[in-house]
Amino acid sequence: MGYSETESEEIQRLAHFTIEQASDMIFWVDRQARLYRVNEAVCKTLGYSREELSLMTVHDIDAESTPETWEEFWGDFKKDKIQQFESCLVAKDGREIPAEVRVYSVESDGRFFVCAFVRDITEQKRREFAQRLSQFTIEKAGDLIYWIDSEANFKYANQAACDLMGYTREEFLSMKTYDVDPNFPPEEFQQRWRALKEEGSILIQTSLQAKEGRMIPVEISANLIEFEGKEYACSFVRDITERKSREFVQRFSHFTIDRAGDLIYWIDSDANFKHVNQAACDLMGYTREEFMSMKTYDIDPDNPPEEFQERWQRLKETGVLVFVGRRRTKDGRMIPLEISSNFIEFEGKEYACGFARDISERLNTQQKLARLNRDKERIEAELNLARQIQESFLSTVPPCYDGFCFAAKSLPARFVGGDFFDFIPLDDQKLGMVLGDVAGKGVSAALYMAQALGDFRHLALINPDPSAVLYEVNNILCKRARQGMFATAMFLLLDLRTKSLQLANAGHHPLLLRNREGKIESRGKAGGLPLGILPDTVFTGETMELKSRDLALLYTDGATEPTDAEKNPYGLERISEIMGGDYETTVELIERLTDSISAYTRHAPPQDDLTFLSFGVG
Repeated sequence: MGYSETESEEIQRLAHFTIEQASDMIFWVDRQARLYRVNEAVCKTLGYSREELSLMTVHDIDAESTPETWEEFWGDFKKDKIQQFESCLVAKDGREIPAEVRVYSVESDGRFFVCAFVRDITEQKRREFAQRLSQFTIEKAGDLIYWIDSEANFKYANQAACDLMGYTREEFLSMKTYDVDPNFPPEEFQQRWRALKEEGSILIQTSLQAKEGRMIPVEISANLIEFEGKEYACSFVRDITERKSREFVQRFSHFTIDRAGDLIYWIDSDANFKHVNQAACDLMGYTREEFMSMKTYDIDPDNPPEEFQERWQRLKETGVLVFVGRRRTKDGRMIPLEISSNFIEFEGKEYACGFARDISERLNTQQKLARLNRDKERIEAELNLARQIQESFLSTVPPCYDGFCFAAKSLPARFVGGDFFDFIPLDDQKLGMVLGDVAGKGVSAALYMAQALGDFRHLALINPDPSAVLYEVNNILCKRARQGMFATAMFLLLDLRTKSLQLANAGHHPLLLRNREGKIESRGKAGGLPLGILPDTVFTGETMELKSRDLALLYTDGATEPTDAEKNPYGLERISEIMGGDYETTVELIERLTDSISAYTRHAPPQDDLTFLSFGVG
């Protein structure tokens, strides 16, 4: 059916209007590659006016076109008439615009033209790039990454998983999770899967069994995701790598990274964000589009523009930078992050792939630990002071009398202890001596000991008879008794003129006495009631005459009860053996005993207070 002249003109105007309003760029190009005609979309996209474009050729706006390639194209075009391909246009401001081109032949007034419909595919290329970069990153990751479905089938495992576990990718894809995870057999898998569905993500510790039988401890962070209508668990595993079919990964890698719990991002050498995952958007408060318009130093107060290139150079040299930094969220909060930045060359360009983890909770814990350490140091300082005060209670300098030698030493198991000793000078050339052991250790025993020492000194000055002293001290301790607190003790009264020795024992070890021939005997019956248990207890006394070269030794539980590696106690026999040996002074005897006990326990920390008191007759 023919059209009238009016109808034809209307159709021509409608066609012209349609072409001018089209969103795609439309070119008409003649045989010499000149731009014969363009629509408005060409001008808007490339930034040229129609007059400027009318003076240009395809080679001026197509980065891939040359006179030689045009001749080849024209020859092929005359044969095929219709062609479709991708190219790259160059705008007036220098921007490169990836484009999809579909060309047709047009004949007008005997002349042939190329009519090209050109579509800007910048966003499409960006998406494809992000997918390729995601897949590349997962394949090159040092951690193990794998996906499983709801039936425990491995759907993908990366190269790190294959390398560590010793399986091929095909072997992995034929296995189930419980083939390599003996801690979660088939009957427990669905229980774990339900927990994953309820929580969305789980963090577990387990051990995986490699192909050769090795058990590999791993930490697994599993995230539940829905992809193409199916449920999967995506697991990031320390010391295990990822593996999966290549076709599945190409679609799935980008999706997986975008659903990861940690922040993951890529930047280029100009500090531009090239891609960020959803976790980064959620934590920082920016949309992905906002991220793409920003640079790293827009949210990194510790890495201003003038320092970025220096850090980038360090990253290129080392390959990996691990550091703790801060990032500013959209609402102004500062979030501490642990960041692992990896240098990547991808498709001829350089990138940094960053894995970042919010460590706010960890830093809070560290601050609490620092406060605890400060409190510990303060307490230790106070205990050191308490130890110094306690040592001042004890007679650090033994008495000196002609014809006698004295020595004593006390080593608390903790900062302060419950052992005690004292030398009490009395009238008429007499010397009182006491050695005791308070039940328990630490501050409570030390305070109990301090009071008892004062009681002994005070009462010995009133009546130095050993039985009387123990009787009175016992009654005092019973009156101020605390539950579970008591002490064993031996009190001695030495007459320095007559060399007569009186002693009484309140539940303590007996005194060891060595004569000039080296024979050792026990004096002062062991056992009996300790002090502070039953009031009005009578303690039997004993008297002996000391002779020249006699030597006496008192000791506490810390001397006999230390054990070796087989839990055998040091015992009285070893004390007697050293006491029967050769030494010059009582000081040397005590040093030999303490050194011997330390060596026997292999210098292990003492479990009980250790105290010796010794004196000898010249």
